[in-house]
Amino acid sequence: MSKKYFYGFMVLIFLFSLNSIGLSLNKVDAPEATVSEDAQSESWQSPELLSLAKEFRQWRRSFNQGVPNYAQAMKEQLKGLKEFRRRLDAINPRSWPVPAQIDYLTVLIEMNRMEFDLKVIRQVSRNPDFYPSQAIRGVTRFIGGRHQRKEGITVPYDEKRAKAIILALNNTPKIIEQAPKALTEAVSEMADMAIEKLENVRENYAQFAKVVGPHLPEAYRSQIGPAADKAGKALEDYSEWLVKNRSNFKAPYAIGREAFEWHVNNVLVMPYNSEQLIQQAMMERNRNWVCLLWERQKNRHLPRPGGYEDQPTRAAKTNKEYIEWKDATDVMTRIWAEKYDLFSIPDYASAPQRNMEGGIWIEPFGMMSFPDEPIKSNYDTEFLVDPDHWFSNMYWEIGHRLDPATNHPHTNIPGHVFENTVSQRECREIRKGHNTRGDSWLMQIEEAQLLLDYPFVRGP
Repeated sequence: MSKKYFYGFMVLIFLFSLNSIGLSLNKVDAPEATVSEDAQSESWQSPELLSLAKEFRQWRRSFNQGVPNYAQAMKEQLKGLKEFRRRLDAINPRSWPVPAQIDYLTVLIEMNRMEFDLKVIRQVSRNPDFYPSQAIRGVTRFIGGRHQRKEGITVPYDEKRAKAIILALNNTPKIIEQAPKALTEAVSEMADMAIEKLENVRENYAQFAKVVGPHLPEAYRSQIGPAADKAGKALEDYSEWLVKNRSNFKAPYAIGREAFEWHVNNVLVMPYNSEQLIQQAMMERNRNWVCLLWERQKNRHLPRPGGYEDQPTRAAKTNKEYIEWKDATDVMTRIWAEKYDLFSIPDYASAPQRNMEGGIWIEPFGMMSFPDEPIKSNYDTEFLVDPDHWFSNMYWEIGHRLDPATNHPHTNIPGHVFENTVSQRECREIRKGHNTRGDSWLMQIEEAQLLLDYPFVRGP
């Protein structure tokens, strides 16, 4: 069973349990007190809890600004989290209606997850890949990616965005220089992740500067090359340091059964131990094998698209053809959903996918894309590489280009794009900032595709 499928299965159980039994923590196990008429409303929420949730999330995001001292920031986060947790514990939700209790549980879960990350995962002291990831993400967040959904990011970039890109490049050495001192319990497997990511990093940064430079205001074009080389040199030196010191990284990769089960019980809010989870996973794995065998039997006389190692012969030959297939897939998906009455599509979520050609893949930045017109709300603009680009021949991309429907219902409609658009409008205020819905929803839709004869645009 894939990790994605198993995770979706676990989250589905989690959501079902929340909506079935409400909040199931010690402070809510007592008999309910009398609930006021206002609290009886499904829309009622605690102003105190909502205020605390907003303050907590804003405080949590504040550590992502600039270049913090990561080791010191982790100590401050632990101290601050303790105070937020004290304030949450002082709120008594036992008299609230179930939807409000779930809001409370949502905030508690977020605090538990942060505590788990700080005390167990300990990225700052354990993960050598944390530092280059922070440095690279500091740059790419101002560029845009393969999929863009936010409005207003266009080229040429304005002065504010140009300054942010240059500053992020210049900040890279300040991030990287913290690693040797902070990595007091480094994990060798995580060092391998960083070493692989940083292969040819200086050359990649130079290519990045050449690609991005023309999209900056003229006054900044001469700055990006030196800034990118400075960043690339810092990362190159760091990679050499990792290779030299890797044998000294002795900390275990695994977090252990006790920590894992704490996460399952207190973050996923599932009442299972490891053995029970493995049993459920094996049951799902066997069920999936049976379903796969039935699919193979049903489709045994259909022409095959070729093996995994073969160059697909049925894939879209051009981006224009791929876009046509994807637009057709979007329409067919809506008709399919209507035929089986699977879900409703609000008017505000009815905008079709809009594709735009253009883009380049640069390691370790991923897909660079530069929209030349404002992106409209609720649109998912995808930037494509040419069909003969090496990225198009990766396993995931081959699936897209053989038939967009292998991923369209997962990513677009009724998948992540649709689910996010609807949930931001329809969810209770606190839950808009906490996404546990997506993967469980998508798992059900992928299952429905197989069971309800989804109309793949390229045929069965």
